[in-house]
Amino acid sequence: MDGMTFLVYLFYGAFFAFVMLLYTRSYILRGNEQTLPIASKRSAQTALLPFLALLFTSFVILTVFRDGGVGIDYYSYKAFFDSAARATLSDYIKIQMAIGGEPLYSTVSFAVKRLTNNFLIFLFIINTVIFLTQATLFSKTKGFLVPFAFYLILFFPLIFESFNILRSCLAALIAIWGYIYLDKKNYFAAFLVFLAATMVHYTALFCFVVWAMCIICDRKVFRLKRCLFLILLATTVLFVSIPRLMDMVLIIKPVYSYHLDAGGGVAVKSMAFYVIVFIISLFYSKKLIAHNPLNRIMIIALGSILITIPLQTMMALVARMNLYAQCAVFFLVCEIFSTVKLTRRNLFPTMCVFLMIILLSLGWFYSHVTTVAVDYGIGNYKNMLFDSLFGETL
Repeated sequence: MDGMTFLVYLFYGAFFAFVMLLYTRSYILRGNEQTLPIASKRSAQTALLPFLALLFTSFVILTVFRDGGVGIDYYSYKAFFDSAARATLSDYIKIQMAIGGEPLYSTVSFAVKRLTNNFLIFLFIINTVIFLTQATLFSKTKGFLVPFAFYLILFFPLIFESFNILRSCLAALIAIWGYIYLDKKNYFAAFLVFLAATMVHYTALFCFVVWAMCIICDRKVFRLKRCLFLILLATTVLFVSIPRLMDMVLIIKPVYSYHLDAGGGVAVKSMAFYVIVFIISLFYSKKLIAHNPLNRIMIIALGSILITIPLQTMMALVARMNLYAQCAVFFLVCEIFSTVKLTRRNLFPTMCVFLMIILLSLGWFYSHVTTVAVDYGIGNYKNMLFDSLFGETL
C-alpha cells in the first residue's frame, strides 16, 4: 500500500472512531456518567447528532462512491446486480445460488435493481447496515482511549476488506447484533439475526455454533468448564470426520469443489492470535465478565472459532469464518486492557501480556495493510467523487 493511501485510511479511521466514541460517550460533554441524569445524557447525544450525520455522510462518500477498481470483486458484484434485469425473482435466486450466491443478498439485489436500476443505491443500503453495526459495537464497549486505539488496529481494516469480500464482511458485521441478543438471552431474536447473516453469506453458519454454545453453557449461569469441554470435543469430532464432511460439501454445494481442490490451510497467524487472546481471556474471565457481562458471549465466540480449525484444513473458504471472531478479539482485547490493573505483584507478567497483545495486534494490522490490501485490490484508493471534483485520485 502506498503512503498516501495508508494515511487516508488511517486518518479517516481515527476520525470515524473518535466521532463514534464521542457520540456513544456523550456524557463526556456534560460530566460523570454515573451522576449524569438520563435526560442530560439524551440531550448530549441529540447535540452530537449533526456530527454523527457528518460522519455518516463521509462514510457513504468513502465506501459507496469508491472507484470500481477498488476491490477486485466490484465488477463481479455489479454484473450479478445487472443480471437481475433479465430474470424473474425465483429464477434469479436459483441462478445466484447455483454459483454460490445467497438468497437474502440476491433478493435485495434483485429488488434494488428492479426499483432503481442503480448499483450505487444497492451499495448505499449495504454500507448503511455496516455503519449501524459499528454504532452498536461502540455502544457496548467501555472507556475511550483503549477502544479508539484497538478499533483502528483490529477492526477498522474490515471496513476496507468489505470493498472486496462484501458479503462475508457484511454477514460478519450483522452477526454483532446477534451477539447482543445472546447477551440479553433473547435466543429467538439472535437466531433470526444469524439466519439473516447466513442468507447473506453461508460462512455465518458459524454463528449457530456460538448460538448453541450459549444455550448449553450460558442459559442460567456461565459455565466455563462446560464450554471448554464442548470446544475440545467438537474440534476432535471434526478432525475425525473430515473425509465425510468433504463428501457432504460436494453433495450439497458442488460449486465449492474448486475450494476443496485448491487445498485448505489454517490462517496460522490469525489463529495463533485468537488462541493467545482466548487463553488470556480465560485466565481473567471473572474480572472480564464482572466488568461487562457481554464478555461471556465474546469468550464463547472466540473459543468457537477454534472448532473451525479442522474445517479450515479442508477448505480455504472456511477461513472467512475468522471474520466472525474479529469482533470478539477486538472486544476482549479492549476489556483486558480496561480491567487488568497493574500492581507490584503482577507488574512483570501483566506488562508481558500487554506487550504480547500489542505486538500481535500490530502484526495483524501490518499483514492486512501490506498483504490483504494488495490481494483484495484496495492498495491504491480511488473515489468517483474525488475524481470528478478534483480531476485526480488519491
